[in-house]
Amino acid sequence: MNPADLSQLLADYQALRAGDQRKKREDKDKDKDSDLPEMQPAGLQQQRQTFDQPDALWAAFAAHAPQQGWLQFQSHQLTFRDDLPAPAAEWGALLQAEAVAEGGLSLSVHRRPQGGWVLTESRHLQAGDLLCDQVRHLVHAAADTLAYRRYWRLDAELGAVQTAACFIGFKSIHDQGA
Repeated sequence: MNPADLSQLLADYQALRAGDQRKKREDKDKDKDSDLPEMQPAGLQQQRQTFDQPDALWAAFAAHAPQQGWLQFQSHQLTFRDDLPAPAAEWGALLQAEAVAEGGLSLSVHRRPQGGWVLTESRHLQAGDLLCDQVRHLVHAAADTLAYRRYWRLDAELGAVQTAACFIGFKSIHDQGA
């Protein structure tokens, strides 16, 4: 989609969002969770590496020095803040993970259907041919939320199609906005 179409769609979305917020004020509706998130133009730079061995995957993941995130092993799952914990042998292999490292680099680990893993490094760019917004998801039995930046590509036939969701950290459940 060309930049003019992207700009027009963004302007239309912001007008819809402003109307939704105005209606809530008029109705005195206090349900903040249903607000449309702010959307802005953006770009996304991604790099993927594949791994067949869990030790090589862990070494590559840990080399980024993630500051916070979540880890799911075969027999254990946890969240971390500040420092990446060393895995215990009884946890088994890492299955999935999401983390954020220095400079806002988002890291994602997923199992491949044919075996092995993919480590995706995602970097937010201030300009590009995508739209982005931020959303939060509740964490079970915690006072935090998982914050994500979602990226949308505009397709002439399908409209706005989500192309990526990148973990950007934990936020308190009491923080307003995404």
